[in-house]
Amino acid sequence: MLQDRQTGQALARELTGSNVSLAHMNAQAFEAWLATGRTENSAFLPRLFNRCQSALAAAGAVVSMPELTSQSVQAWLAHERGQGAPVMAYDASIWPDYAHYPVMQALLGTGEVTPFARLVARLLEFLACLEDQAETIFARVNPFRANMERGVGVARAARGMLVHAVQMHNGLVTDYQILSPTFWHMAENGLFRQAVSRLRSGCAKVSLECVLAALNPCVPVTVELTQHA
Repeated sequence: MLQDRQTGQALARELTGSNVSLAHMNAQAFEAWLATGRTENSAFLPRLFNRCQSALAAAGAVVSMPELTSQSVQAWLAHERGQGAPVMAYDASIWPDYAHYPVMQALLGTGEVTPFARLVARLLEFLACLEDQAETIFARVNPFRANMERGVGVARAARGMLVHAVQMHNGLVTDYQILSPTFWHMAENGLFRQAVSRLRSGCAKVSLECVLAALNPCVPVTVELTQHA
């Protein structure tokens, strides 16, 4: 985050080309903002997101999942290894942090979260960093952490909720687990696999790459086009 909030706010206005908070725009205002990106002399972010919207429009990959909760984490930590794992189909991303804003509600459409909506959540996070709105980014951490047992730490990362859990015996660490957002998203029937399974037939390579970046930019993926036998 920038040390000078005024400088950050000025930069946000320059990048968005707007004095109005994107987070609080309704559907009509956001579409009008995107439309300004169709001209070459418009601000950088509406031009970028106008292109992203076009790339993702025909991609599909629409999926909604319950957000990750402290109870979900505790259930995983308590289960016996080697036994059947508890349900891992949770959204551990930053989407739940921004889902309540008017612009996000406008983007929900049918009630399921599109890759483009997830990308806009990342945009709101970027703007919150520029404008030094730490309270927005970390609002969920304390309530999430409140129900955790001793030895479990929670942090808000760029990908979502990050959990570190340690067990000690006689002063020695006997177990250490890191439950990152990727841990949940890449699990069987997790967000990543569900979204990929819902891609539309004939989805362009650039659209697929944009979908994967919107879901979890920290997962290294190589996309190659192949011909069916």
